[in-house]
Amino acid sequence: MKFRAGYFLGGWRARGGILEVLKIALPLILASAGHAINMFTDRMMLQWYSTDAMAAAFPAGLTSFAMTCFFVGTVGYAGSFVAQYTGAGMEKRVGVSVWQAVHVSFLGELCMLPAAYFAPEIFRFFGHEPRIQPLEVEYFRIMAVTTAVPLLMIALSTFWSGRGKTLMIMAVNLFVTLVNIPLNYAMIFGVRVPLPGIGELVIPEMGVAGAAWATVIAGFCGMLVFAAAFFRKSVRTRFATTGPIFDGELFRRLIRYGAPTGFQLLLDLLSFNIFIVLMGKISVTVLAAATVAFSINALAFTPMLGVGQTVSILVGQGVGGNDIPYAVRILRSARTLTLSYMLVMAVFFVLYPDPIFRSFRLAPGGDVENVTRIMLYFISAYLLFDGMAILYSSAVKGAGDTCVAMWIGILMAWFAYAIPSMICFYIFTKSSVAVRLGPDLADQYALWSMWTVCVLYIMGCGCLYYLRYRTGKWQKMKVIESVTETVPSAPESGD
Repeated sequence: MKFRAGYFLGGWRARGGILEVLKIALPLILASAGHAINMFTDRMMLQWYSTDAMAAAFPAGLTSFAMTCFFVGTVGYAGSFVAQYTGAGMEKRVGVSVWQAVHVSFLGELCMLPAAYFAPEIFRFFGHEPRIQPLEVEYFRIMAVTTAVPLLMIALSTFWSGRGKTLMIMAVNLFVTLVNIPLNYAMIFGVRVPLPGIGELVIPEMGVAGAAWATVIAGFCGMLVFAAAFFRKSVRTRFATTGPIFDGELFRRLIRYGAPTGFQLLLDLLSFNIFIVLMGKISVTVLAAATVAFSINALAFTPMLGVGQTVSILVGQGVGGNDIPYAVRILRSARTLTLSYMLVMAVFFVLYPDPIFRSFRLAPGGDVENVTRIMLYFISAYLLFDGMAILYSSAVKGAGDTCVAMWIGILMAWFAYAIPSMICFYIFTKSSVAVRLGPDLADQYALWSMWTVCVLYIMGCGCLYYLRYRTGKWQKMKVIESVTETVPSAPESGD
């Protein structure tokens, strides 16, 4: 069997090669990296403030995000409509596609308001230590009542992401990061800023609430930048961004194709939330370690979401323009980038995590650091499969194959992750088992058996999404209305 470099590399300079993927992906990677840096610095500064604050912010923020995931997935899927309309040369349908996502964003805000009211009951049910529950409620309520801000930012960004104009997204997200980091510090710890001739600006110490408000304010600034660019005269004329703002048939199609993605994301995050809640039941130390470990994991995972978004965009454009071989080449090129990056990060997590531990000011050799180090070994074991799951799920969803992708995600999240994690937890924390093993050893068994389940779950997802891609059914799907003239390209076998 001959070795074909292009099979693995996708061709460096060819159409659909690595350079073309990088041209679109690099700004999205930097934008996603900006989001990862926001989360990382948020958790890091809260750890400086107090371990309880950091431990509370993670499950509270995750719960808020999990509850909005249906809308995040549905709103973000507007990018596939924009991509396919762009590939089909139907630019006047781009603006109205974005508007349907804006409407879904406001629906998301309305649905989150009752959750803010019932926040104390939600976190009491989770059963974390009483001293962190008020902090969880405080953080969650702020994020819940401002849900429209991140949703609108996602909706408006699809105008650029779907057309492959990713420099704008990078610029706005880096701007948000530059606003968020100093604002985080100021609102968590409180600052006094001298104003010559006026007096001084006093920002009070707000702790965990300050971290939440800093995130919201920075996101609102980014949303305003997107909105200003979306309504420029040249954009209004070319893409019809000022009207019509509602199209019932298009709105129904966005729900039809986007809702499975949103529903899958919702149940995925709920299963992950269960995993975090169970760890919090073991101890605050374990919850703090998980917060640090997943904050570090975000440095690997979140940038690769930018590559996944690129795959979804370019596969969507290939399908919309009836060029399946191009879509296949895009996937191959993106695969090389993703797996190479994930391999480097896995080695870094295993061999060189100490500089990151120091940034969190963890006590050297302390319980939190020791538990975090072991968690990073588990994370390193699944990183390559995580990359596969991102790539192949993005490819099939970009073409419109969202229902099967949804069922893979949902069934795996619950029957290979959430339910097995709960079984492991309740087996080893039963009083009879705890007496026989001793409480410390029982907690160890519960914790690391749950992490083993997590690794197997992500490996399974990567393999199943790959197998779905290999069926080739995505090649015959579209989410936009039929175009009068189509010239199908001969399908290229892909992997």
